[in-house]
Amino acid sequence: MLTDYKNYRSVETALHIIDAYQKTSPDSLVWTPPQEIKRLEDPEMEVNDVVEACQEEISEFLEIREKYLIYR
Repeated sequence: MLTDYKNYRSVETALHIIDAYQKTSPDSLVWTPPQEIKRLEDPEMEVNDVVEACQEEISEFLEIREKYLIYR
């Protein structure tokens, strides 16, 4: 049950689920992930590394979307 929606990171949670699924059932997930998620196929790569690599793009997006928010 989600109790603190402001601190919930849905994309990061999804990446952890995908990562765990790939590690436990590597041949059962048949799809073409985006390049950043594909990096998780490397056993040395951690979800946090992927999240950090995307932070600059995320920050830019959040800045742009600010002027379009109806509710704050």
